[in-house]
This record gives sequence, structure tokens and C-alpha cells, in this order.
Amino acid sequence: MVTVEAGTEERTAESARYGGKVGDNIYYRAYTKYSDWEPSLGPTGANASDGWHALRGGFRVDSTPSRADSLTLQGDLYRSNFGETLTVPSLSAPYSRTFPNAGKYSGGNILGHWNHAFSRSSTSLQVYYDDTNTADNSLFTDHEAVYDIDFQHDVHLGESQDFVWGLGYRSIQDTNGSSFTVSLQPNHSRLNQYSGFVQDEVSLFDKRVAG
Repeated sequence: MVTVEAGTEERTAESARYGGKVGDNIYYRAYTKYSDWEPSLGPTGANASDGWHALRGGFRVDSTPSRADSLTLQGDLYRSNFGETLTVPSLSAPYSRTFPNAGKYSGGNILGHWNHAFSRSSTSLQVYYDDTNTADNSLFTDHEAVYDIDFQHDVHLGESQDFVWGLGYRSIQDTNGSSFTVSLQPNHSRLNQYSGFVQDEVSLFDKRVAG
């Protein structure tokens, strides 16, 4: 599939996607997108320097290597350049200055998901990683990494009872570079989050109750 668009504000937008099959149990697809936006005009009719363009691409693969297992692997990469008009404080008169500024935003992510079915239970495991970089030329730079893992186990204890439990872990690590205008302290932080749950569902009536 290929799409192409053109306009006056969004000058151009294109996307392409291709998918297929390998053997009897592997399906795949890949895509790419690009867009370019015209800068807007300020109250005085001057160029606001806020145009931007972005490029993104990614893939997904689904596989069923056995009747009991299913696997998914997918990921994305992206990069964007943006403009903006900034007003920042100054130590000398007139104590502020306004100027056009440029920045970049880029990163990527990858996710893996696995399901396995037993005779009376099933398990699922998901692992995710995301990496993001932001560079605002006059203000700051920032790098953020996210690690995430989730596990779940479903057990069928009988015809009318299902027991589910799961565990999760997420770590967010952030590092930034400061400037005269923007300073974050501390410039490095880490947030670790642990989670877990237990759920027991019991059906009390095998049939609907009509009233």
C-alpha cells in the first residue's frame, strides 16, 4: 500500500507498507512514513519558524511455531526536526531576546510478546524497550530509556473458576543537559516500579437467570 498527499499547510505526506507470509506460520509487515509541515505566520505576518518534518519506519512479525505457542516481535524508529520561536531571559537590557530555534527528536522501540498454552493454563511474557533523544539547541538535551517486562499466568481450576496472577517491572532512566535558561537538578534520575496482582474469578451460576 502506498499513499501520497500534498497541501499548503502540510506540504507533503507519504507512507508505504508491505506485508507477506513466510512458510505456513510466519507473517510480517514493514512500513515507512514521512511528513513535512509549512511554518506558520505570526500575528505580524512574519515567519514563526515552527515548521517541522518527521520520518518513521517500523516492522512487525507474528509467528505460531507450534499449536501451543505464538510469538510477536515489532519495532519502530523515528526522527523529527522541528523549529520554534523562543523568548528567553537575558542579563542585559532589554532582559530578553526572541529568536528562531531548531531541535531534533529521535528514538526507537522494540517489543516482544510470547504466549504459551498448557492443558489447563496459559502464560504470557512481554518485554519492551524504548529509547528517546531530544535536542533543543538553545535549551537542553534529554535522553530517556524505558525498560519494561510483564508476566501473566492464567490457571483454569475448574469449569467455573479461573485464577490469574502476574508480575511486572518497569525502569525509566532519564539524563539531561542543562543550559543558562533551563536547568533540571538532578540531571539524572531513575524510577523503578514493581507490580503484581492476583485475581480469582468464580462463576456462581452456569445458566442465565431470567426475570
